[in-house]
Amino acid sequence: MKNRGSSIVLAVVTLPFTIIVVGIGCVQLLSVDSLHVVASSEGGAAGDRAATDGAQDGSTDACANFPSGTTGKSGFEANLCNGYVCNPADNSDVLDSRYCAAGEAGLTCVVPVYEAPDAGATPPVDSGSPGSSDAGPAAPTIPPCSSIPGSTPIASNPGFVYPAGAIFAIGSTAIQPYIGSIAQQYAAGVSDGDGGTFSATIIYVGAGSCVGVEAAYTPPGGVVPESLVTTLQRNGVATVASGTKPVYAATYYDPTPPAAGQFPATYTCAIDPNDTGDQALYANVGFSDVFPSSCTSLPPSWGGTPPIDPLPNTAYEDFFGPVQVMEMVVPTNSGAKAITYEQAELVWAYGAAAGIAPWTDDNLLFRRSPTSGTQTMIGAAIGLDPRTWKGVTCASSAAIVTDLESVISNLLPEGDSGTTSAIEAAMGILSSDYAGANAATLRALAFQDQGQGCAWTPDSSSSAFDKRNVRDGHYPIWGPSHLITSVTGGVPTNPIVNRLYAALNGQDPGLAAKLDVVSLYATHFIVPSCAMHVSRLSDGQNYSAYLPPGRTGCSCYYDSVVPLDQPDPECTVCTADADCASASPARVCNIFSGASGFCELKGN
Repeated sequence: MKNRGSSIVLAVVTLPFTIIVVGIGCVQLLSVDSLHVVASSEGGAAGDRAATDGAQDGSTDACANFPSGTTGKSGFEANLCNGYVCNPADNSDVLDSRYCAAGEAGLTCVVPVYEAPDAGATPPVDSGSPGSSDAGPAAPTIPPCSSIPGSTPIASNPGFVYPAGAIFAIGSTAIQPYIGSIAQQYAAGVSDGDGGTFSATIIYVGAGSCVGVEAAYTPPGGVVPESLVTTLQRNGVATVASGTKPVYAATYYDPTPPAAGQFPATYTCAIDPNDTGDQALYANVGFSDVFPSSCTSLPPSWGGTPPIDPLPNTAYEDFFGPVQVMEMVVPTNSGAKAITYEQAELVWAYGAAAGIAPWTDDNLLFRRSPTSGTQTMIGAAIGLDPRTWKGVTCASSAAIVTDLESVISNLLPEGDSGTTSAIEAAMGILSSDYAGANAATLRALAFQDQGQGCAWTPDSSSSAFDKRNVRDGHYPIWGPSHLITSVTGGVPTNPIVNRLYAALNGQDPGLAAKLDVVSLYATHFIVPSCAMHVSRLSDGQNYSAYLPPGRTGCSCYYDSVVPLDQPDPECTVCTADADCASASPARVCNIFSGASGFCELKGN
C-alpha cells in the first residue's frame, strides 16, 4: 500500500522495548480451505471453474506469496493457493433485464447518467430555525469551538485545560472514531520522544468524505481552500440549535482513557455561520474514505469535475491510513447470499424497476447520500454515480442499521402469493465496522466483481472477522482512508497534522506507548495497512501485489487480535529474529507490545 511513509518524520523514533510497525504489510494467509466462497444458485453460469495454483513453491501459501507480475482482480482471484474449485454467483436475472445485453465483451448494462441542476440552482442549505418569542424555550448553549483550546469546558473535570495547540479536521464519519481515540490521547498528552510531553486539541466536523476533500484541498489555480462555514453551507449540512442560534456541530474528545477497545467520550462545540470569527475558520486536514477522484459533488470553482489521483496541486497531498471495507448487507435471516456487479449496479440504479429479485422494493433499499464515503466507494466498485442511486436516503450508518433492524423486528407480513417478504427484499450499505458490530442481525453479501468467477465475502468464513479476502485481493470493495492536507517538502505543513498522520499508521512512539492502534482497528473490523497484501491507487479499479518495506508487516499480529477460524501456521511467536530464521520467504521478528512478537514477512 503506497503510504507516503517517507514523509512521517516520527517514524525514525523507536521505543526501548517496542518496534513500532507502520502502515503497510503482508504475510502468509490461512490455507485455501478457510477461504469463503459462495456456491452458484440454480440458473447460474454452468460448471465449476478450477483456479490455478499460484504458489511459488510448496512451502509457502500463495495467498500472500503472490507470483511475480500478479495484477488485476481476476489475477488475484486465480491465485487460490491449492487449486481451489469455486462456483460463480447467479447472474441470469440480469440477462432478463431490459437494461443489459450480452455481447463478445460480456454483459453491458445501461445506467442513469447524472444530470446537473440548472446553472443558477444552488444546493439546499439548512440554515436552522432562529428562535422567536413563540418558538418555545431556547436550546442549551453550545460552547464555541474556537473557545475550547486553552479552556476548561468539562464540568465533571474542571481542572483539565485543553491544550492551546489545536487543529480542525473535517470529513468522513467512518474514520472519525479512530481519530477521536488519538485525539483523546493527544489531549491528555503523550511523550514527545525528547523527555517532554506533546499535547494538542483536535476538533472534528463529521460531514462526509467528499466534504472533507472539498474543505481541505484547493485545485490548481485556486487561492485558498473554502472556509469551514462555506463548505458546510454549500453542502447543505444540517445545523443544530445553540440557544436561539443555528450553528454547525463539531466534536472534541474527553481526555480520560476509555475502557479497552472502546472509544472516548465526546462533547459538542459550535461553529456559528453568522459569527465573523467562525467564518474565518479553515480545515487543517480533511479525511475521506474514498480517493478524491471519486468525489462528484464539488463546487463550481473546481471546474465541475473531481481532482485526479494523485492530487494535481502539489501544495497538497493525499496520505493513506487504515483500510475501510464497504459492504452490502442483509438481515441474517435473509435467504440472499451473494450479489454480482451487474445485479448491484441495476438494483441501486433502478430499484424495483430493475426486477432483480429479491430486491424489488425501493422502500427497503437503505443507502446514504452522494457525499458519503460508503456510497461513493460502492458506487465506484459497481460503476454507478453516487448521485443517481435509488432507495431510502439515511443520514448515517447508524440509521441504516436501525432501519434494517426495524424490518427484522417488525417481521412485516408477506404480500400476495409469490412475492418476497420484507426481510428478503431488504438491503443496506455499511462500512465493515458497523457491519461487524451488528453481526448478530446483519451480514455481508458476497460480491462477484466483473472479471471474477466467484462471489466473495470480506472475511474467510461466516464466523471470522479477519478480512482475509480483502487483504489478499479477492473481495474488491475497499480502499485506504485518506488524510488530505497542505505539505511543505512532502511533509504535512502543520506539525499536529504530521503527528496525527504518524499516529494513524502506528508510527508515533509516544502514542503507541499508550494506545495500540493495530489492536484498535482489528477489534473494530477495519484493517491497518500493515496487514494488507494488495494496494490500489483509485477506487473500484484494479490493484497490485504489495510487500511492505523493511520490517513493517503486522499481519500475524492483526490475526492474533481478530476472531478467525484457523491460525496461519507461519505466524509463529518470537522474541528475536533468530526465531524466524527457518522461514521461507524471509521473516523477521516484529514486536508490538510486551516481550514477544510474531515472525512477519520481511520487505525490501
